Amino acid sequence: MSEDRFIQPVDVLYLRGNRLFDGAGDYSEAQMPPWPSMMSGALRARILEDDGSFDSEQYAESRPYTTNNQIKEAIGTPEKPGNFTLDLFTLAKRGEAGRYEVYFPAPADVFVYRDKTSQTVTACYQHPTPPHSAIHTSAPLPMLPRLQQALRQKPESGYWLTLAGLHAWANGQKIAAGELISSSALWKRDTRLGIALDGHSRTAAESQLYTSETVALAEDVGFIARVSGAEGVLPGNGLLRLGGDGRAASLETAAFTLPATDLDAIYNSKGFRVLTLSPCLFTEGWLPNGVTQPSDHTYRLVAGELQATLVCAAVDRPQVISGWNLAEKKPKAASRFVPAGSVYWFALDDDVPRAVLDTLHDDLSELFITQLDGQRRAEGFNRILLAPWARTTSGSK
Repeated sequence: MSEDRFIQPVDVLYLRGNRLFDGAGDYSEAQMPPWPSMMSGALRARILEDDGSFDSEQYAESRPYTTNNQIKEAIGTPEKPGNFTLDLFTLAKRGEAGRYEVYFPAPADVFVYRDKTSQTVTACYQHPTPPHSAIHTSAPLPMLPRLQQALRQKPESGYWLTLAGLHAWANGQKIAAGELISSSALWKRDTRLGIALDGHSRTAAESQLYTSETVALAEDVGFIARVSGAEGVLPGNGLLRLGGDGRAASLETAAFTLPATDLDAIYNSKGFRVLTLSPCLFTEGWLPNGVTQPSDHTYRLVAGELQATLVCAAVDRPQVISGWNLAEKKPKAASRFVPAGSVYWFALDDDVPRAVLDTLHDDLSELFITQLDGQRRAEGFNRILLAPWARTTSGSK
């Protein structure tokens, strides 16, 4: 069973990335949105701190660290994490009557531009299209995401989709302007000046000025997390410590619904799309786990009885993600992740039975998290959303 929590910072957040302070005048840029591992760590730390019998040194050594069996099952050990899993982590805004507006990074196949006449923000789709025979590229797939427009437009960056906008994307419908939210409406960046302290003299250290970029979320804006495997121990209220310096954030229960996958539409069109909802770590870089390349250069996906072909992908540059291993007191390995919002198009084989699609989402989700170690799996990486792909669609919407 999964549970949703809305987390709202009390003050600005120090959301640090991979860059470390190394000398005078260093600048620390905020990582926004933060990695899901930040929220996973904050929630698990709160669970452990709520347990009066928790022993951090025992936990770090994988020895008995609590007398609470529910916590043991949820948290596990550093070598073998328990059932706790962060299934989704993204931005959200508290609304009226206990409702929450959830936001997702715009998928890579959505082209956002500003109309020159009305100045309104508009979105249209890129569609997989075979390149002209006279065009030779290094792209390994048979189709390229192509934008078909009468007039050339410059893309607008930094936009997010509302939950209604994500529903429209999943159904291949036009995304209304009101479902596109600029990141500037969700958060602002604020630079803070700091100085290192001399621990012995308890005075300011010489030549140790530095600047840190903080993130100030807009009014009623916070994060939403969906957690499974923590029944009975996941807190429903109170405070969390988030990011650098352990800044406070309030916690409350929430609820929302992701778009349901239209399996009949997938079967009728013989195609589907996969959207990455979180950064994804694959063994072959940009290529999803479960996809192999036979000798004929066709990228094949085989999941049980399901057989499909990867024909197109819209993937931005990789995101390098590391982190801090609190138990071992050392940095985690830095790895190149496929960013959230990447889109993959698959063509189903014509002879795939309809019944095989009933477990398509679960089968693909399991394939995508294959090769992830237990900690990365619990931290919420490699999460996906499945949607139909109308293979006969042409033009932009």
